[in-house]
Amino acid sequence: MAMEVEDSELSKTLMKSDICVNYAGLVAEKYHFKNVSGSDKFPGFWKNGSSSDTMAAAALIKQLATPGRKRYNLKKKLIKETHQEIHQHWEAVVLVSHALFQRKRLYYSDLKEILTKKSENKEFWRVQFKNIDYIFENGEDLDENSLKNILCKRDY
Repeated sequence: MAMEVEDSELSKTLMKSDICVNYAGLVAEKYHFKNVSGSDKFPGFWKNGSSSDTMAAAALIKQLATPGRKRYNLKKKLIKETHQEIHQHWEAVVLVSHALFQRKRLYYSDLKEILTKKSENKEFWRVQFKNIDYIFENGEDLDENSLKNILCKRDY
């Protein structure tokens, strides 16, 4: 869906989501490393593998916050939110990781099947996929207010 977003709150929500997605891989690797090793000392070469994602996140953060303390605080806040989401849904991350390891490639239907049938939090994932399906099916006809109502609510 290629939509020009005029609503500033929706635009910020979409940008913050992009930033968190860019940080998610590194945050998940750090979380897993700490679980396995018990150490917060994360190997530097793993950080290098996520440098393009980190740079993409930094570019988006520059659009949302002025330099200095405000930008730094936003970055820390979004990384913390990403860590909380990863921690909250770690079981689902592990399910998807194992499936990827076995199959090497997963499609949308595979993810939907895994998360809505095998996850401990099936109902959460059913709601998420219902929203994704609705956005995909109605993308061209979806106005910003409808999209905002779907994406900006956090009552799950």
